[in-house]
Amino acid sequence: MTTNQGPFSQSLKELRALIAEIEAEVGSETEAQQPQAQSVAAPLEANVARLSTSAEKEATANVSKQVAPKKKQEKAPKQPPKPAVSRDPFEDATLQVAQVQVVERHPDADSLYVCQVALGEETRQLVTGLVKYYSVEELQDRLIVVITNLKASKLRGKESNAMLLAGDDSATSKQGLVKLLAPPQGAEVGDRVYLEGQQPSADPAACLNHKQWGKVVPEFAVVGGKATYKGQVLVTKDGPLTVPDLPDGSGIH
Repeated sequence: MTTNQGPFSQSLKELRALIAEIEAEVGSETEAQQPQAQSVAAPLEANVARLSTSAEKEATANVSKQVAPKKKQEKAPKQPPKPAVSRDPFEDATLQVAQVQVVERHPDADSLYVCQVALGEETRQLVTGLVKYYSVEELQDRLIVVITNLKASKLRGKESNAMLLAGDDSATSKQGLVKLLAPPQGAEVGDRVYLEGQQPSADPAACLNHKQWGKVVPEFAVVGGKATYKGQVLVTKDGPLTVPDLPDGSGIH
C-alpha cells in the first residue's frame, strides 16, 4: 500500500544526502580529523532516526484515517405520541343553585314563563316551558338548578341567559310528569353542582354551545330519586340533588 508521508519524507532525504557528503569529506581527510567528522555525523544520524520514527507514525495515522470506517451516528428511537387526554363534556358545563325571584307569563306564549333568577352576585333572565306543570306560586322563591354558561337563546322574542334543569318520565312511565331538580337542604344560591366524590370543574367553558350540551344531556338520569350523570350522583357541598316522584331511568333536561 502506498502511503503519503508528508513533509517528513523530504526532510529525511535532505539529511541523508548531507550525511553522505560529510562522510565523503571525512574519508578524504586524515585520521586526526575523523573524530570531528564523527561528532558532526552522530547528532545528524540521531535526528534522522527521530524524524524517521515521526514520519512512520504520521504515515500510520494517515492510513488508519483512510482505512477506518466512519461510525454511523445512531439516531435516538422515536418516542410514541402521547395519547390525548380525554375530557368529559360534563366538565365544560357550569351548573349552579339559583333562586327564582320573579315569575311572569310570557306575553306572546301561553306555555312559557319569563323568570328572573338570583345567582348570588347577579340576576339572570330565563324562559321556561313550565306553565303546564308549576304555578307561579310554586315557582316563586324556589331554589332550582340551572346551567349558567350555556349560549344565550331567544324564545318567542325573550332572551334566556340560563336554563333550569328538570326531570321527566317521557322515557319511562310516560305519565307526563315533569319535576324540577331539588337542591339539598342547606344549599345556597350560587353553589356549584358537581359529581359525587369529585370537585367542581376548575376550567369550564366560557360559553357552552348547544351541540356540546347535547352530549351531556343524554347521560343524565334519575336513579333512586337522585339526579345522576353516567351513574354518578349530582351533588352540592351539602348533599345530592333529588328528583321526587320520578321512576328510575327518567331523563333530565
